[in-house]
Amino acid sequence: MMQGRDVLAHYISRHNRGVRNGDFEPLLELFTDSARLELDGVGLGPFTGKREISRAFAERPPSDELVLV
Repeated sequence: MMQGRDVLAHYISRHNRGVRNGDFEPLLELFTDSARLELDGVGLGPFTGKREISRAFAERPPSDELVLV
């Protein structure tokens, strides 16, 4: 079982791969049907459920890579 920082690093890796190649499916695999995604300071969301999160990524895909500091 992955712990805090490892989970976040895994998410960031899939996010950044999606930004680079436009395929967010590997990232979306991390979300459950009942997931909730909240983005602070972005002016989008919150998004509830994998379907809504997937639609959000399709309609307005992220264009910035994330960095774990």
